[in-house]
Amino acid sequence: MKYFKEIICMLFLAGNMGLAQAEVVALDVTGFLFGSSDAASHPFEITALGDYDVILNDFGPSLASATTFDDLNVAIVSNTLGVLGELTAPGTMSITFDTLGNYFALVIGGTSGSVGAYGVKVSSLTAQPPVTTVPLPAPLLLLISAIACLLLVRHRSHGTQQA
Repeated sequence: MKYFKEIICMLFLAGNMGLAQAEVVALDVTGFLFGSSDAASHPFEITALGDYDVILNDFGPSLASATTFDDLNVAIVSNTLGVLGELTAPGTMSITFDTLGNYFALVIGGTSGSVGAYGVKVSSLTAQPPVTTVPLPAPLLLLISAIACLLLVRHRSHGTQQA
């Protein structure tokens, strides 16, 4: 008990420091669209519920072989829920995924040049996997009854020694 206060203080500080949270990346893809009108579909799976950022980038300005898009869109789509969100220009949007499953990022764009390069990322710092409840196993009841029996035997043995 000599270091009890110090241990409690350390546990308190460790609990308040917070743990580093890993980024959940559902999709991180780059691709090319050709000509004035082209499209691409990228499937991804949501395995942790929460708020996600969808980032759409136009890499045309940074690549010598690609041109800037005249028009670049991304839509996040589910087969069962329909369109969850859409970006009509490069940028960022937030989507809350409250259903686990398969989704698609549909990228549509066009460039006045021959090819345009894009990037799509769907990620979250706050998404959490679903919590499943675990029922108490039947052996737990057996353990509790065994402990009760041991306490009863101990109580009786102490009673016979005192008489």
